[in-house]
Amino acid sequence: MTQYSGGIAEWAKRALIDWLGPERVAESYGATDSRGSTWINGEEWLEHPGSVGRAADGCEIAIFDAAGNRLAPGEVGLVYLRDLTGRRNFHYLNAETEAIEGGWENFGDMGSLDEDGYLYLVDRTKDMIRGTDGLIAPLPIEGAIELHPAVRSAVVIGLPAGDAERVHAIVDTAGRDISEDDLQRMLAEWFPTVRVPDTWEWADTPLRDLAGKAQRLRLRAGRTGR
Repeated sequence: MTQYSGGIAEWAKRALIDWLGPERVAESYGATDSRGSTWINGEEWLEHPGSVGRAADGCEIAIFDAAGNRLAPGEVGLVYLRDLTGRRNFHYLNAETEAIEGGWENFGDMGSLDEDGYLYLVDRTKDMIRGTDGLIAPLPIEGAIELHPAVRSAVVIGLPAGDAERVHAIVDTAGRDISEDDLQRMLAEWFPTVRVPDTWEWADTPLRDLAGKAQRLRLRAGRTGR
């Protein structure tokens, strides 16, 4: 299974550490003007691959379900942060920000904490696909597709299929030949059938913006009209 450090597939983060050395690599997670952030260096990451780190000084991180119940280590839910310094005197105005009692705020991300307090992100809440057996995170599927040497980038979105959504993959091959069957066989080694894309689309132009982000809602709207 492809794990993620932020929006970076584990294989890519490991390659970066191998190239630069763990002492030269560090990563932080947070939101602009948020209640906190995380920090992890290369040495820590090798011990906790896929993590974006532990809470930085002055903040706390917890995982809650949709009903506001705090979840145990290893359980996936909504990632909430809160400030512990008491110095913050403003409210973050953003449509994606959700606050609950106790000063906790969620910025649209899902993930889990391990027993040592290291945070592992799963995906953005708005980008999750409503599969027939539950929510499906696009990021791991995209990372697995991008392991194929003929793939430059991939974006996975959910498209309407009755009461649920089907998994649809948009693959940028930069004009190189690749077959749907090859990718399906490769993904079947890592994912159950419900997470292997049902439909495929080919592109020869970059699928991400200059910041490396996939605009999944825009891509979905362009194929459904909404």
